Amino acid sequence: MAPESTPSGIFEWLTRNCRPKRSDSATLRYERMASQAAGRLPEIHLPLDHRDPSHWRHRGMIWDYVFSLDGCERVLDIGPGDGWPSLLLAPHFKEVVGIEPGPRRVEVCRENARRMKTRKARFEEMSADKMTFAKGSFDGVVAATSIEQTPDPVATLKEIHRVLKPGGILRMTYEAYEEVVEPVREAVSVKRGGQGSYLVDYIVCWTEKAEERGYLIEIVPLSDGGRKRMELWAVRCADDAYPHRDPRLERGLAQTIKAVRKAEVVKCHVFRLRHFKTRSLRRTLEQIGFGEVRQIAGGGWVAEQCAREMIQSRRIEAAAPLLEEMCRAAARVGIGLETPRHGNVMARKMHRRSAPKTQPVARKKAR
Repeated sequence: MAPESTPSGIFEWLTRNCRPKRSDSATLRYERMASQAAGRLPEIHLPLDHRDPSHWRHRGMIWDYVFSLDGCERVLDIGPGDGWPSLLLAPHFKEVVGIEPGPRRVEVCRENARRMKTRKARFEEMSADKMTFAKGSFDGVVAATSIEQTPDPVATLKEIHRVLKPGGILRMTYEAYEEVVEPVREAVSVKRGGQGSYLVDYIVCWTEKAEERGYLIEIVPLSDGGRKRMELWAVRCADDAYPHRDPRLERGLAQTIKAVRKAEVVKCHVFRLRHFKTRSLRRTLEQIGFGEVRQIAGGGWVAEQCAREMIQSRRIEAAAPLLEEMCRAAARVGIGLETPRHGNVMARKMHRRSAPKTQPVARKKAR
């Protein structure tokens, strides 16, 4: 398979028939979502359920971030989406500031803060790779799978280094492409647009290159048959949540898209994301000026394993009253446990080394 080929052939169809304009993931993806997490976030949208291992992972991650940033007062959250983890970190710090590049995400975060009566978290519209905060504004930064969603992840890391105080801590989770087995992953959906148009949302990721591209294509079918096929798929995809449908399993959907003629394509936009691989991420952090870079297991993973063990041994009901204590303990273990598992990193902004003191030149005594 060629480096940029796909099993479905949709990318090849795009290459032949579309001239996409450059955009970003905030505009094409996240600003279009009423809820970035589809209204499924524990403690923000849903009550905690001790029978759900993902809820244990959630609490383990919150305590992980709290303990990782121990001693910090002012914390910056890059890309909170619906307010996670900002809203749940706020009680533990003097102030948490979340930034999002688009107005819809900011308003969703603010509305969730009002509903939860959270006063120590505030949210601002700002691009993470071009922050307006002064140098050394924060003593802690948390980024939950968000830095790789920015237009320039390296520039974002440099900005994080700039706004951190010397000795400040970065606690970062990221989508580790080393963990992905498939060489190519695709997802696609069809939604109704305006005035008889349809929107095709298509995502393709190449594992080896650690690259993702997202396309939004507006199509106006010129034939009754094409319109009926698009309408059929729009109805079927209406209730789909991100990341949409796998075109390898929906061959009829892939065939419908590839049958669209060039004259039927009204608009096409694309964003490109560069994801991290752990070795290059570590090297980048150190080159920017971070030290004490540690690859850790993370409290979320440890807490989830505890829950699964409790379920398997049929002791999950007995463990329910201890959920918080067990997640706290899991966070301590996850932070302290360095591991070859990818996806969790801690780093510290190093203090500038003072210039070495010059030794006074000994003068020769006059004879």
